[in-house]
Amino acid sequence: MEYDFLFLFVIFSGLCLCFVDDFLIFYIAIEIQSLAFYVFASFQRNSEFATEAGLKYFVFGAMISCFLLLGFSFIYLFFGNSSFETLFSLNLLDDDFLFFGMLFILAVLLFKVGAVPFHVWLCDVYDGSILSITLVFAALPKIILFVMMLKILLFSSFYLSNI
Repeated sequence: MEYDFLFLFVIFSGLCLCFVDDFLIFYIAIEIQSLAFYVFASFQRNSEFATEAGLKYFVFGAMISCFLLLGFSFIYLFFGNSSFETLFSLNLLDDDFLFFGMLFILAVLLFKVGAVPFHVWLCDVYDGSILSITLVFAALPKIILFVMMLKILLFSSFYLSNI
């Protein structure tokens, strides 16, 4: 019962992430998905590996969530708006806040995808989870966040192509 309910949260947040055009809604949707994944990682209640996986995923996820908020606040500080459409006027050379904001957002998305410099946590979380949950961890958020990275990079590179 709770497995199905949590999986619906993951699907709902994934759909929200695909159609989002605002940084705040993006943050809420990614956190809903992350909260469901924290519970999924520690779904086996009698396993020490599952408890370690859930705790490690929660600690790293909470830390990286702070970096995501920091990146969003830097972009809000520069533009005064939290919409993706503000990235059309992006020029990374104008302000350091904008550069660091985009750098933090890109680092968080690479962490969530599990790219090479940020992949340390993946082995423990995959090892401690149930096989069906590991398959969901390995496929669903990576596809959705890869689409989000392309969306953000396409919005931000639109300015550079019109110079």
